[in-house]
Amino acid sequence: MTDGARGYRVFVKLIVCVAAVILLSTFVSGLWQQGPEGKRKPAPLVYRDGMTIAEFGRENGLPNAVLRKALRLQGQEDLEKKLDQLGLSRPEISERIDRSQALETE
Repeated sequence: MTDGARGYRVFVKLIVCVAAVILLSTFVSGLWQQGPEGKRKPAPLVYRDGMTIAEFGRENGLPNAVLRKALRLQGQEDLEKKLDQLGLSRPEISERIDRSQALETE
């Protein structure tokens, strides 16, 4: 085999390798852009007047661990407090719950 033919084969292999890297990185970056959860929007939380924290958790399918972390509860007896006693607005409660759920799933 001549040097010209050998150089041509190396050049073709280089082009194929670069094309494969570009195609694979495009495919993988498309997967990462979507994110692991698909970036879905959380369902709106259910609130009712006079609701306890435990009832709020049950109605919204929230584990006690998420409630404790999000609302900074000290013990089991805090779950029986009224949601209104926390002194937090509904948007603030929603934001804290969303943040705690995100941390819990990671």
